[in-house]
Amino acid sequence: DFSSAVAATSCVWLVVRLEPVRWLRQKCSFCCDGCNPFSFFCFAEYFHHLRTGLAQRTAPRPTFTGGLDMIYPIWNCGVMERTLPKRGAHIWLTPTVGGNLKLWNALRFSGWFAGEQYRLGYDHARGLDLQGYFSALSRRPR
Repeated sequence: DFSSAVAATSCVWLVVRLEPVRWLRQKCSFCCDGCNPFSFFCFAEYFHHLRTGLAQRTAPRPTFTGGLDMIYPIWNCGVMERTLPKRGAHIWLTPTVGGNLKLWNALRFSGWFAGEQYRLGYDHARGLDLQGYFSALSRRPR
C-alpha cells in the first residue's frame, strides 16, 4: 500500500512525469499529484497564508531553508490547510527540517537512487528522533 501511495503521488506533470496523470494498476484508477506547478495561484495562496498567519500551521519556517526549496511550501500550503487539524501538535518530517534537501537530486532518475533516498530519509528520521524532535508524540508500546 505504501508503494502504491508513493507511485500515485510521484507524478508532478512535466516535472516528474511527461503525463499529467498516472494509471495505477493496483487501484484501477488514474492518480495525480496535488500540486499544479504551472499555476500561479499557489503564490497568491501562499502570500495569503503568510499575511493571515496560516503559514505557521501550513508551512512553518523549519520546513524549508529559504532557498530554492521555497517552492515546496508555496505548492503545498493549500493542501496542508485542508488536511492538518487546526489544533494540536504538528510534527513535520521533511528533508528540509535537517537541511538535507538538495534540489539537484531532482534530476537523478533511477530505482537505485529512489531506494537510496528512502534509506537516507529513515536515517534522517532516526537522527531527529535521537534529538527529541518527536517528543510531542506518544510512543507505541513495543
